[in-house]
Amino acid sequence: MAAALTPTRIQSPQNPRLKRVRRLRTRHGRKKEGAFLLEGSRAIRDALTDAPGAVSEVYLPEEALDPELLELAEAQGVAAFALPAPVFAELSQLEVPPGALAVASARYAELDALLGEDPGAPRAVVACLGVQDPGNLGSILRSAAFFGFAGLVLLRGGADPYHPRLVRASSGALLRSPPAQVADAAELLTRARARGYTPVACVAHGGAEPTSLPARCLLLLGAEGPGVPAELLGDCLPLTLGGHTESLNVAAAFAVSAHLWARGSA
Repeated sequence: MAAALTPTRIQSPQNPRLKRVRRLRTRHGRKKEGAFLLEGSRAIRDALTDAPGAVSEVYLPEEALDPELLELAEAQGVAAFALPAPVFAELSQLEVPPGALAVASARYAELDALLGEDPGAPRAVVACLGVQDPGNLGSILRSAAFFGFAGLVLLRGGADPYHPRLVRASSGALLRSPPAQVADAAELLTRARARGYTPVACVAHGGAEPTSLPARCLLLLGAEGPGVPAELLGDCLPLTLGGHTESLNVAAAFAVSAHLWARGSA
């Protein structure tokens, strides 16, 4: 193993780099900077391996430097910094500070690339219309990757796609398969239909019992509680997963639906 990069030492909590890291702890800061925080040695190593170029800076406690992480950072020309333990702990968003922290760029996919070119090929995309809980959105991203979905489309009004809880819940899927963003649901449906997709809406009541999903499927998930907006349901195939609850558990409903699509497309 080659000698790992020697990280630059930062002593002062008022260092400009550390001030930027603190800004990334807020949604406003993440949006303004176009970046977010990634915590934990394993998550950062995975990001360096699976999403080259995404990570721009790595921070570690000087008492516990990770040589493998430093070697990966050096191979990609990523700047590495060592901090006193109290300074490092203050930057972390976790109750128990992890072994490393990184700054990564917030990436988004192009909708046309996510939808794909071949209108006859089996392909599934999930669209979230106002899902509020970052943990739910992260779980949806993770399940989408597991079940072979092409990706995720986000519409306005939902959780910050780079919220720290979402980043953790997605288990790396966020960087491997960044979401697309669309302002208008009607535009999304029009563009998806033009590419051969059948829109399917997960609803708590009043939909068809699922036996299979279309091979080319745009699966719509609404916000926790209200669900998919009523004005869109007329343009979609409504799918009800059964049960007697007032509203769907959106992450669980998606996992069941995604499994149904994956089983039919295999």
